[in-house]
Amino acid sequence: MLEDLNSDASDWEFDHLAGGHDKVHTLKDLESKIEDLEKERVTYLKSMLWDYANEISSSCVEDDQVCDDASRMNYD
Repeated sequence: MLEDLNSDASDWEFDHLAGGHDKVHTLKDLESKIEDLEKERVTYLKSMLWDYANEISSSCVEDDQVCDDASRMNYD
């Protein structure tokens, strides 16, 4: 029984201590991937906001043109 506990402890040490370098490497890869995804998300969001602002702006310009045309018709 004591041998089983020692074996389990050795396995745990190997998994958590000796394999620590691999885990750090994997964690750094994960952090890098998350950072890349966040940059992609921010870029997408900025693009969508600019597209929305341009649509609203175009709509305002068209409304302004219609109002100007109506105003000119009233003065003629």
